[in-house]
Amino acid sequence: MIESLRDSKYEVIFVDGDHSEAGARHDFKTYGPKVVPGGWLVADDAGFGLPGNDHLPKGYKEVAAALEELEPLGFENSLNVWHNRVFQKL
Repeated sequence: MIESLRDSKYEVIFVDGDHSEAGARHDFKTYGPKVVPGGWLVADDAGFGLPGNDHLPKGYKEVAAALEELEPLGFENSLNVWHNRVFQKL
């Protein structure tokens, strides 16, 4: 599938991976470059460690740790909704 999408670009990509740090890093490095400038990447289950209601699950520590892959790709965290984090590509 990755090879068939090699030259594709998107306005929005929703990443919902396997919740391991290695898997999330792979997904962000693979699909992040496919987002056009001004576009959005939504990271599912990546809200771990954010302030807020501790009675609701906010994601996985491993996925949140992998978010560091996004800044070098030109993404900025714009919005957090429950366990989802939304990043815009600048």
